[in-house]
Amino acid sequence: MKHRPATLKDMAQRLNTSVATISRALKDKPDISAEMRLKVRQLADELNYQPNPIALNLKNHRSQTLGVVIPKVVHFMFSTIISGILEEAERYGYNVLICESNQKYDRELRIVNDFMGGKVDGLIICFSNQTRNFAHIEQVLNAAIPLVMLDKSTDSITADQVVVDDYEGAFSAVEHLIEQGYKRIVHINGNEALHHSQARMSGYLDALRKHGLPVESSLIFKAEDFSLEEGRALGEKILGHPLRPDAVFAISDEVLIGVHQYLKSQNRRIPEDFGLVGFSDSTMASVIEPPLSSVRQPGMEMGKLAVQCLLELIRAEESDLPKNVQTHTLKTELIVRKSSLRNT
Repeated sequence: MKHRPATLKDMAQRLNTSVATISRALKDKPDISAEMRLKVRQLADELNYQPNPIALNLKNHRSQTLGVVIPKVVHFMFSTIISGILEEAERYGYNVLICESNQKYDRELRIVNDFMGGKVDGLIICFSNQTRNFAHIEQVLNAAIPLVMLDKSTDSITADQVVVDDYEGAFSAVEHLIEQGYKRIVHINGNEALHHSQARMSGYLDALRKHGLPVESSLIFKAEDFSLEEGRALGEKILGHPLRPDAVFAISDEVLIGVHQYLKSQNRRIPEDFGLVGFSDSTMASVIEPPLSSVRQPGMEMGKLAVQCLLELIRAEESDLPKNVQTHTLKTELIVRKSSLRNT
C-alpha cells in the first residue's frame, strides 16, 4: 500500500508546534533553538520528508498572478466581490485568474488542483455549495501556498478568512419578520458543513427563541444549488405545508426569488400572505414586484480585503516569517423593502 508523503503539517503535529516553526527549523533559521532544529531534522529523516516541489516552484518563481475560485461569476454579490479583487490586485501590480466552480465540488477540485501547478502566487476561494470534503484545501496549505477563504469558511480548515457577520444578518432579518407580525417563518438553509450556513441557522433560531416562537424543524428546508428552479420547487412545498407558513427567510436571494415567483403564480399576496427576506441584496431583489427585503453584504470591501490578506501571506512566505491566522468579519445591513412590510 502506497503511503502519503510526509508534510510540514504532519511534523508540526508530531512535535506539537506550528508549520511555520517546522519550516524555519528545516532552513536553520537562528530564531529557532538548536534543540528544536535537531528534533525537526531527526523527525524529517524518520519520516523521509521531501520538500514539496510545487511549493518550491511557487516560492522561487513568482507569477504575479492571484488565483480566484468563485461559485458564480454572473451573480450580483460575487461580481461585486470580483470587482473589489480586481481593483485591489491591480493597485499592487498583480494579475488575477478567475475560475467559476458553478457551485459544483468536482469542478472546484479540478480548478484548485490546476492552480497548484504553480500558475498562481496565492489562492482566494469561495467554496461551492456542494463542498463538504476539504482535502484539496489541506493539500494547498500543506504545500505552503498562501490561501484565503472568502465569504464561506469551515471549521475543518485553519486559514485566513474574510467573511460577514452571518449570524447578526440572519437574526436581524428574522426579528424584522417577527416584528411585522409573522409567526410561522420558514428558513431555507444550505450546506451545513460551511460556517455561513451554520451561523445563519443560529441567527434564525435565536430570533425565534427571543420572541417566544416555537422552533419547528419541519419549517427548515435545505437548498442545494440555490437556483430559481429550486426556489420554485421549494415554494410549492412551503405552500403545501400543513403548518401554513406565513414568511420565509432564505440563505440567498436567488432561491428566494424562485419562491417569490411560485407564490405569485398561485395568487398569494406578498407581503399580506407571505413575508420574504433574502440574503446578499442582489440586483434582482430591488426590481421584482414587490421588491425583496434582503441582507446586504459589502462585496467590494470583501474582495479588496481578501487581496490584502493574501498579499500579506505571500510577503510572509517570501520572507520566511510566521503569520498568525486572521479572521476578518464585516458587518451586514438589512435592506427593508415591500416584501416584508406587512405593518405599514
